[in-house]
Amino acid sequence: MGIPVWALRGSDSECSSGAEQYAASCDCLVLIESHNDEQKYNRLLNAMLFAIGLKAQDYECITVDQLSQLQNTDNQKRVLLVFGEQLAQSLWGRSVIRGEPHRTVNSEISTVVSFSLNELLSSPQNKALAWHDLQLAKELLNAV
Repeated sequence: MGIPVWALRGSDSECSSGAEQYAASCDCLVLIESHNDEQKYNRLLNAMLFAIGLKAQDYECITVDQLSQLQNTDNQKRVLLVFGEQLAQSLWGRSVIRGEPHRTVNSEISTVVSFSLNELLSSPQNKALAWHDLQLAKELLNAV
C-alpha cells in the first residue's frame, strides 16, 4: 500500500511565499526547511499536495518568521503542514509525533507533521507513511 512514485499531474508551478497574502487567502499553510527551495523539492511538494486535491493556489508556503507572525494575529481555522520532524521539534521545543494532529500554541491552527522533503527523496519507503500524513491533513482541511 502507498504511492510508489509521486507524479506531478498539474503545472510545474513553484511554491509561492507572498507574506502579505498568505494570512487571508489560504486554509492550508506549508512549512518546509529553508534549504528546500530547489526545483526537485518543489516538484515533490506540488505533486504530493496535488494528490490530495490541492492546487498551487490552495496552499501557501510560509517561513518560520511568518508562522510566528500568524500565531500573534486573530486567525481563522487553518491547517499547517510541517515537512520535517526536526523542524517541528525546533519550533515547539519538544518532540512532535508525526501522523497525529496537533495545535499550535494559542492558535486555531491544526498542525500535521510529516517527513522532510529531503527524507522522502532519499528514503522512498517513507512515502506510505507520508501519504497517511497527507490524508490526515486533507481530513482537517475538509473540516475547516
